[in-house]
Amino acid sequence: RLDGMELYDPFHLQDFGGPMSAIEPSLVGGATLLMGAYPPSYGAAGAGVLDIRTRRPTREKRALLGLDLLKMMFAAEGPVGDGAYLFAARRGYVDLVLGIVDAIQPSDEQFRPRYTDIYTKIEHPLDGGAKLSVSSLYARDTNLIDKAGDADDLDSAYENSLTWARWRGPPSARVDVEVIPYVGYATADRIEGRLDR
Repeated sequence: RLDGMELYDPFHLQDFGGPMSAIEPSLVGGATLLMGAYPPSYGAAGAGVLDIRTRRPTREKRALLGLDLLKMMFAAEGPVGDGAYLFAARRGYVDLVLGIVDAIQPSDEQFRPRYTDIYTKIEHPLDGGAKLSVSSLYARDTNLIDKAGDADDLDSAYENSLTWARWRGPPSARVDVEVIPYVGYATADRIEGRLDR
């Protein structure tokens, strides 16, 4: 779960077991791992629940640009109206590096994994202590493995998008009220055994 919303396949590089999360680590404000027994508010999860909370955006304008061995990222936060926003975007560039390597030393095999994710959250305080937030998470992966004369090539694309609002009622000693409407979709297109696509 992310900010109260259950996610579907929030992983990158799914053709390789999904080793990378679609959630940028700099967004995380805290996480709780529940194994075995957990409250009924978490639904019908089988083995356990990883409940991730993004950090609260501040009204101070900030921006961050990052680069490492696998990806580049940009994150920003600041004021919007009476509230604040939090934004992050990442793009893996393994495919770009491999393209440069191929230009220097040509090979009969193409290997092009690519991934992108974008997260946005806007928080707005309401009268009486109630809170409203609107969040969106988008992730896309494509992968191409193409070797001349090999029938086990792979051409795949995965896309996952989710947008949700979270309204939390005013603090109360008796009743906590929370409403989370959402809309989203997930697609997977995996093709094997086609050459030179």
